[in-house]
Formats: sequence, structure tokens, C-alpha cells
Amino acid sequence: MLEKVHLLLILSISGALANTPIVPDINEIRDSIKPYLPEGISLPEMNSTQIEEGLQKLTDALKQKCLEASGSDTAYDDASAAASTFSECIQNLLDFSNIEEEIEKAKPTGDLDIVFGKYCIKKIPSLDCLETFANATSPCLNAEEKAFKNVFIKMAKRILDFVCHNNGNQIALFIAESGPECFRSKANNLVTCFNKTFDKYNLMSFETPPTFKISQENCGDIKKFENCVVSELEKCRESTSANLAEAMFRYVKKETVCKNF
Repeated sequence: MLEKVHLLLILSISGALANTPIVPDINEIRDSIKPYLPEGISLPEMNSTQIEEGLQKLTDALKQKCLEASGSDTAYDDASAAASTFSECIQNLLDFSNIEEEIEKAKPTGDLDIVFGKYCIKKIPSLDCLETFANATSPCLNAEEKAFKNVFIKMAKRILDFVCHNNGNQIALFIAESGPECFRSKANNLVTCFNKTFDKYNLMSFETPPTFKISQENCGDIKKFENCVVSELEKCRESTSANLAEAMFRYVKKETVCKNF
């Protein structure tokens, strides 16, 4: 099931980066995602036309961004090719069709660390995929974003270091102590945390080219979001989810201008 969701998302993103957007079947998306939604949460009503229009707006915004940053018509095409290569690179490293099944089989025997260890040894190749993609898209970035690009790569490395510490022992503990169930039960509240913190940035608007950076002015909002997320997760029966989320926020922020917040 996760493989299907993953592939549908890749199709959507690839469509936004292609000259002819690929529009996935909306009913198939709903059927794939619905089992993972907490009770009481429903997907917004959208039809294929709305999805196609959204993807076209995103495509136009990204093309405009690349043109403004590089002055070249080829920058967007190069970024598109890099996005496809990155997607293939990650899929070749991570077997999304088997990860969920492997985790479920390992739970009863307590061998989750073996599963995560198997994938964590691919951490460096995964980062190589990301860095290659980031370098290929540099012409589409403005000066501030180019400066942030290296920070973004370091953040990704910190996330993988955190997840893969001691062969993924922390994530194994998270799963063993009902972490995924905690997140699912609080999903609605976590979405509210995000919306009330970041709505002012109009992140879902595709009318103007998006900006990819974290500045000093964003740090207060990131801290606000962190506090809200941790507060919601603390309401779960086990404290592991809240502790892990707080630790990850703090660990990753050390690579940003928000490290003192």
C-alpha cells in the first residue's frame, strides 16, 4: 500500500516538472491513502481537472523561477531531468514495496534494528543522490537560496544520522512503543499546528515561484511549530513520540540559523 501511495506522489511531482503534467487517478489516490488516516479526518474534495490545473500552475511557477534566476530557458529542463534522476536513484536504493512488510515481520521478534540497519547502510548513497539533484537545480535558485542549499543538504544528513543512529535503534523504539499510532491519533491536531503556524507564508499557492530558504525571521515560527507538535504528542500514552520529535527538531536545527531558538 505504501508503495502505491509513494508512486502516485512521484507521478504528481514528476508531472509538475514535465511539459505535460501526469494526472493520477484521484479515486486511486483516495483509496490508497484512506486506510492511513485517523478516524474523523477526510480528504478534501478534488477532481482531476483541479489537480491538472494545480500541477500546471506549479509547472509555470517553477519555469518562471528558473528563468528569473538563470536567464536561461534550459535551466528548467535540466532541473526536470535531475528530478527524474533523483527519484529513480532513491527508488533503486530503497525498496518501498517491502519496507512496510519487513517492519511488520520484525516487530514480533524485536528485530527492527536489523531492518533499519539494512537500509541505513545506504545513507551515504542516498545523500549522494540528493547532492547531485541539489547541484543540478542550482541555476534555478537565487543567491540566498544557493547559500541555503548547503544548509539543506546538511539538514538532510542530520535527519539520516538521527534516524540511523545505532542502526536505527531510536526509530525501532518509536515503532515498538506505538509511535506511528500516536502520530495517527494526533494527525488532525498536527495539521492544525502546521496551518496556524505557516498559513501566513501561503505555501500552497502556486501563483508565484516558491522560495527555498530558512531565514532568521522564520525561527520563531519554527519554534512555535515545534512546541505545538511536542505538546500534542505528549498527550499520547507513551512519551517516546514526543521525546523523539523534540530531539529531532533540536538536532536538525543545529545546522540552521535557528540553532539558538
